[in-house]
Amino acid sequence: MPLGSGGQVQPAAPDRGAAGELGALRRARLPREAVTPRPAERSDLEGILDLLGRLNANGSAADARYRLRGHSRALLRAQILDTWFGRFLPFPACWVLGGDGAGEAGEAGEAGGASLAGLISGEPMQVHPVLDQPPTARIDNLWIEPDHRRKGLARALVATFRGAAHEAGYPRIEVSTLARDAQALAFWREMGFEDLRVVLSS
Repeated sequence: MPLGSGGQVQPAAPDRGAAGELGALRRARLPREAVTPRPAERSDLEGILDLLGRLNANGSAADARYRLRGHSRALLRAQILDTWFGRFLPFPACWVLGGDGAGEAGEAGEAGGASLAGLISGEPMQVHPVLDQPPTARIDNLWIEPDHRRKGLARALVATFRGAAHEAGYPRIEVSTLARDAQALAFWREMGFEDLRVVLSS
């Protein structure tokens, strides 16, 4: 379910794995709730939509061809409720940083708890009918709020998503991002991802 551009994040130091990243973040004395990724809950929905709105605006700034419909928030809300929270998935479709996961989500952009600092989302991909490849999960969205960047949080989210997918039997991870988002491309390549295929648009 491609909801966003893959995110714009600040490149950081070489990946040391989930344990190393979280240890370094705790030593920096960041609040635990802002450091440890947790599976998203329904009460996070409006906060998630806020983050996706900023992610998609960032995508539009990187490439003017990438733009959403005027009522995209309502469409995304319905799609997320159905796909992320309304059906079984072998691992959480979305992980968030911050917030408390408590309370009921509102209808006007108010999350049930504290503000979210970032998110990562993705899902298992359908088995390709022809290609011989292992079970694959795809990361669709990654976003860290500007005030929380350069702290390794994006890497912590990626490590968490990778670990959950691998544990569920998906050893291969793909990432979707915009070709003109240079910072996002640089980040993902630093994380060890390589170009696989190119989608051209006219």
